[in-house]
Amino acid sequence: MSETIYAEFNTFCYAIMLGAFCGIIYDIIRIFRRIIKKKIAVTAVEDIIYWLVVSVLMFMLMYRENGGMVRGYAIISMAAGMILYEISIGKFFVKYVSKLLNYILNRIRKVMEFVLKKVLKPFTIIVRLYRDKNAKYKKKHDEKKKQKEIEKRKARKQKENRKIQQEKKGKAHEGSSKENKSRKRNGKKKRKRQPD
Repeated sequence: MSETIYAEFNTFCYAIMLGAFCGIIYDIIRIFRRIIKKKIAVTAVEDIIYWLVVSVLMFMLMYRENGGMVRGYAIISMAAGMILYEISIGKFFVKYVSKLLNYILNRIRKVMEFVLKKVLKPFTIIVRLYRDKNAKYKKKHDEKKKQKEIEKRKARKQKENRKIQQEKKGKAHEGSSKENKSRKRNGKKKRKRQPD
């Protein structure tokens, strides 16, 4: 067999393997789509990324095997590899692997529910009791604070009232003392005038 035919045969085989590999990758993406529901936009982005990766892999294969020359048989053999994979294993791979993963995830959910309901239930009761006690303590503390604030306000008002009353008494006392002083002065003046 000549070297060129041998090189083209190698390229053909590598392209078939690359096609099968790309089929496996896409089926893994499909499995995750079945397990985790996604929006259409996310699915479109995944597909775009997948085809970008496939085109880079195809370009790398062409560059390594053919020096970057695109050969029709390489593209056809890659498509054939994808089709062969889909016919042989691909039919069952997505179906049964997704069922297996769903089964495992359902079991994990049930175990977690059991753990949360049966095993951790006493702890949740303790936590609730602790929360209730804290809530009651907080209520009492808040009520005491409010009462203290009310008492402080009353004490302030009483002090203000006392000050106001003292000021009124002081003014009245000052007024009466001023009157008394003025009377005394007037009386002294009159007394001084009388001997004349």
